[in-house]
Amino acid sequence: MGAYSPGSIPGSPTTIMIFIFKDNPKRIKNIELRESRSHQKLHSHVPDFCLGTHHLKRKRDGEDSLDFLKRYSHHWFSNLQRHIAAPLEKTEIHWKRKYMIFPSVINEKEKVSCKYSIQKSGPGKKVALITVMHWNGIPKEYEALISFIRRRLLPVSTFLFIPSNRKTSWGIKESIDYESVGPDIGSMVSRFQKNIFDIQQLAWILKNELGFEEVGIFSFSMGTCYSSVAAMGNPSLFDFGIFHLLADDFHKALMEGVGTTRIAEKIRGKIEEKDLREILKILSPGAYEKKFKNLPKHTRIVQAKYDHIFCPENVIAINKKIRAIRHDIEIDTEPLGHNCLGSFPLGLKVLYNDIKFIYKHTEMKKHPFSRFFAS
Repeated sequence: MGAYSPGSIPGSPTTIMIFIFKDNPKRIKNIELRESRSHQKLHSHVPDFCLGTHHLKRKRDGEDSLDFLKRYSHHWFSNLQRHIAAPLEKTEIHWKRKYMIFPSVINEKEKVSCKYSIQKSGPGKKVALITVMHWNGIPKEYEALISFIRRRLLPVSTFLFIPSNRKTSWGIKESIDYESVGPDIGSMVSRFQKNIFDIQQLAWILKNELGFEEVGIFSFSMGTCYSSVAAMGNPSLFDFGIFHLLADDFHKALMEGVGTTRIAEKIRGKIEEKDLREILKILSPGAYEKKFKNLPKHTRIVQAKYDHIFCPENVIAINKKIRAIRHDIEIDTEPLGHNCLGSFPLGLKVLYNDIKFIYKHTEMKKHPFSRFFAS
């Protein structure tokens, strides 16, 4: 789920160890488990389990809360388009320094922020790239990478999506977002829909108010869960997408993945697994199989073969489902762990192929830099 990125530090012990054992699944799992436990020790307090139906327009939890959540999940998929396609319209936008700020679609009191940089000339002036971070992603770290790519490799207009419940800047010790992934079931469901709708609203603004001709997604881990469903819900808004780390079954990732062990401990025994799986189906990209046809025309998916945050079985399952429906989608499965794709030097090959994909399938092919990625 990408609660942190230990491998992003050049020359860190994690990066070196994973590079040495990069095709050894047991070693990679042990490394990711150890790093996850170390990270979770920094955050000793995990909220208690809660059904959290009050997040879904109920006043409070009651005796029928579990039945309510199960009915909610059933209704979600019975009226799927209503739940994954936002009612989009012109909205109030504020420009503050380098941030574009607009109201969240579901709750206008919450504000979505986007760190932006718009190209003044060249094809990048008409091509926008939305970056959606992993769970607990730190904007400053992402912006540093985005800035380097934009200035040196891919001069495209960029928009870093910061969810409405998050600050534009925060430190690692304050970064655990238990609203989006935590022991509060209703909160996870509510936040999932809010992020889907707000990503769609951002894309709508870029196309209909700012005049961008092509809009794409560049997402990671939990951000990929949000953005992939956002793209499937309103395909007219997205022209291309690069989705890093995609899981089939969110329940499996949450309860068995090494990145959320302490959250799983809070949940386990408080609710039947079959009921939890039924409810969390809402957050499972694999459950939207019938909508895979709506993924962007130009889609690239990057997976980690030894992903023990999402679980290797989840990777295999979602890849198989996508290939059965969309033969044209590029799926690149690297012999790495979940936290390695954004690392140096392991992630360089992935980054090169990501940029190459964007040059090939957008108007960026007209930029002089494209010749360096033509092979």
